[in-house]
Amino acid sequence: LHSFPTRRSSDLTFFSIGNWQNKHILSWESLSIAFAARISGNSSRFSRTNARGIGELMRARALLEPEAAARALPFMTPSQIATMLNANAAMNTALRTGDIVGYMASNHAFHFALYRACPSTVIVPMIDGIWVRFGPFMRLMFPEAVNELDLSDRHGDALAAIEAGDAESLRDAIAADVGDGLEWMLKAR
Repeated sequence: LHSFPTRRSSDLTFFSIGNWQNKHILSWESLSIAFAARISGNSSRFSRTNARGIGELMRARALLEPEAAARALPFMTPSQIATMLNANAAMNTALRTGDIVGYMASNHAFHFALYRACPSTVIVPMIDGIWVRFGPFMRLMFPEAVNELDLSDRHGDALAAIEAGDAESLRDAIAADVGDGLEWMLKAR
């Protein structure tokens, strides 16, 4: 059990990471940098400094996620598809209302309802680890880029491909979604 200090306004608050999985500890470096940038009010310097790292994480996503999606398609259940539909609707609402936490949670739920159907015991944990690492960057940059987002419906394209049973179109939709995310994050810096 470890406690880590965080700074809120002028007081110091501690929180425990007790039962977190080890993968979450890997994100502490990114998270602490993001907190430091937010506290100092210097998020633009943070974004420029870490653009290369963001690009690397997003490129890794671009390699792994379309493959996981295509491999997941034959294993998708009606329940997983319903989760994706609900997550997509919630994400769109969160985006329109500027709800950062809701947007990120819904986007994650959408993608991982799909990826967790992939039978690979290697690809999905790798994707999960990448998301843990880039989450703090995305959270930090979201307020700066929310008005510049391209609202292309890549999730809708993915859902249509799942309905059609078209693995190549699903692969393309996920690749385009990740590509849009990379473009958005680099533009936000």
